[in-house]
Amino acid sequence: MKIQDAIDMLTEAKAKGVKNIVHAFWTADCFGTIDGKFEDDKDWEGVVALIEEMDWSWVHDDMMEIIERN
Repeated sequence: MKIQDAIDMLTEAKAKGVKNIVHAFWTADCFGTIDGKFEDDKDWEGVVALIEEMDWSWVHDDMMEIIERN
């Protein structure tokens, strides 16, 4: 996701009155490559595109489980 897309989503939520969210994000420096880092943001952009295809439904399920336990 582009940073501006996240800002737009947060701005829209704020306009709707949302005050609290669960937020997580990872930047390239959280991960490494063979040489220890992503040298080029273009390389990271490709990785981000792959991750956006991931099925995140299990994350929601895990969060619901935590909420229900507590």
